[in-house]
Parts: sequence; structure tokens; C-alpha cells
Amino acid sequence: MNLYTSIAANNLTMNSAKILWNSDEPADSQVEYGLTTNYGVSTPLDLTMATAHAITLSNLTANTLYHYRVKSKDAAGNLATSNDFTFTTARDTQAPAISNITVTAITANSAQIKWTADEPSNGRVEYGPDSTTLANAVLDTNFAITHTVSLANLQANTKYYFRIIASDRAGNSRTGAKQSFTTLRTVVNETQLAAGPTTPALRNYPNPFRDFTRFEIALPNAGLASLKIYDLQGREVATLLEGLRPAGQHSVVWRIQSGANAPLTSGVYFAVLRYQSEVKSLAPLGEIKQKVFYVK
Repeated sequence: MNLYTSIAANNLTMNSAKILWNSDEPADSQVEYGLTTNYGVSTPLDLTMATAHAITLSNLTANTLYHYRVKSKDAAGNLATSNDFTFTTARDTQAPAISNITVTAITANSAQIKWTADEPSNGRVEYGPDSTTLANAVLDTNFAITHTVSLANLQANTKYYFRIIASDRAGNSRTGAKQSFTTLRTVVNETQLAAGPTTPALRNYPNPFRDFTRFEIALPNAGLASLKIYDLQGREVATLLEGLRPAGQHSVVWRIQSGANAPLTSGVYFAVLRYQSEVKSLAPLGEIKQKVFYVK
């Protein structure tokens, strides 16, 4: 059979193209294609005998030059192969879609943000306690479908807002809606010791401390008690004890992550014990303040 006429690539999209050609007698249809003249990929052989041929190539890469040639064989088995032709797929103009956003591994000072994109993309997570500014950011530079980003140095018992920005290799970006999560309170361990104090008392050791300090609390009667930590500006940092407690000795441990990633800065803090006996005539509402020194 003779060589073909009207060879063309039509209906070009970001990931597909339709190859058209005519033959001078009925013949089957096949296209070889690839990034070079070595091709490397062949479409399935279409055994329909025709003179007008159309084969669709799929799963192509956007904005990419492809080489192709067409092949047809007539009923007598005569095979004809065309010269090399090229086409370029359409440029990618679609931003990645973001889905399956979850917040996991939440602690007092850290959390993980996970999400899925519908195409390989990198990511940026902007976050902060102020929903209008989102002053902090963490990058995931890997072009991938699934992503996990860790946030560190967070404040305990604080609501954080965040949003995800995904960008594909063509530079198309999509910004997700703002979402939020709340970090956990600082870890506190409480045990009750032997009873027997005659007056309310508060002391802690070690002081200064780095990783933890233990508060010993003496309650002469059952009653409402609270132990809270405040910074020098009077802002509450942690609640270590709150609620009805029996008479006796109580021990509360305040644990803080140490080192450069500690959620608190080194300095002076105040532990404030407030106590109200169930029998108000025995012990009116009182307050004991203890200076605490934290060192990273």
C-alpha cells in the first residue's frame, strides 16, 4: 500500500491528543509515540479495516513535545509506516485540588497537618493563633499526592488557624479554606498523699527547674482548690489543679518540653493556689502565691 495523507494531531489537551490520517486502501491502525524519535510506546492495534484512521493518545504530560508516527497494514499484509511528526500538549492551567485535610498527633506544643492533592504538587501551610494574619509557615517542597507537615513550638491550650497552599509543577496554585485546631493543655500528673495538714500550704521543687517541677499542696479541709501558673504579665499559662479536693497532702507535677522547642520562655512565673474550705467558717477563701523559675 502507499504512504498516508492528511496526517495530523488534533484535539490537543493537557493529557491527550487525537492522531488522524488517511490511507489509499482499507487497513488497520496503530500509532507509535514518545518523547524522542525512539518513541517507546505503541497504541493497541486497531484491526478495523478503514481508509480514515483516528487513534486517541491518553495519559500524556501537559506542555510537552511528543514525537509520533502512524502505521497501517492492508489485508494482504503490506505494512506502511509514516515519517516522524510532532505535537505539543496544552499547557497545564488547572491548580491542584486539595482534599482529605486532617490534623493529627496534637500535643501541647505540636501537631501534624495531612492532606491529599489530585496531582503531584508541593505545599505550604500557613498558621497562627491570629486568623487574620497566619504569620507562620512550613513548606513541603516534595511534588507528591499525599502530604504531611509538622508544626512545632506551639502554645499549649491554644486555638490555631491554618490554611494549605498547593502548587503544581506548572506554577498553578490553590489556597484552601482556613481551618483550626486546639493544642492540648500542658501534661499534668496528680497524686494524693497522706492527709494531716492544719493550714493550707504550697511549695515546689526543684526550683529553678528545667523539665518539670513538683508542687506539694496541703489542704486542712476538703474544699475547692485551684493551682494555676501565670507569667509576669498576668496571663494564665497552665491550670494544674482545679475542683473539689479532699483534705490532706496533694502532689502535682508540671512537665514542660525542654530545649529549643519548649513552648515557654525562660524566666519567672507565679504559681497561685486558691482554696475554699467546704466549711467556710473554718477556712475562708484564700490565696497563696509561689514564685517559680523556669530555665530552658
